[in-house]
Amino acid sequence: MAKPGTIEIRVRKDSANVQYREYYTDQQISIAPHKIYTLPIGADTNEKLNDEIGPIGASLLTMLNKIEELDFIYLTHEYVGLSKKRGRDWTKIEQVVFLDIQTALGGTSYRARNYY
Repeated sequence: MAKPGTIEIRVRKDSANVQYREYYTDQQISIAPHKIYTLPIGADTNEKLNDEIGPIGASLLTMLNKIEELDFIYLTHEYVGLSKKRGRDWTKIEQVVFLDIQTALGGTSYRARNYY
């Protein structure tokens, strides 16, 4: 059992597509069932994002948008799916992804584990 304030992040690595991973949490990320965003997104979309995906999803999308190695983001109620650009290293990207998810969900820490 995680400590209070700790965000549990379950990482699903796609065996067929090494460019793509999904990050599941126990909290709702988006109010929309599913949305795909090609990066980078424009800065003028913040208000639109709040209406489309809610404040948590909008906050997370805005933070993830700053990671240059990412290609697109797939948001659902339960998880965020990320696709990285070819030749980029997940180990460098994931530390920022984990912290962005923790921040968007209001956690004080995170615990990541593989999800099969």
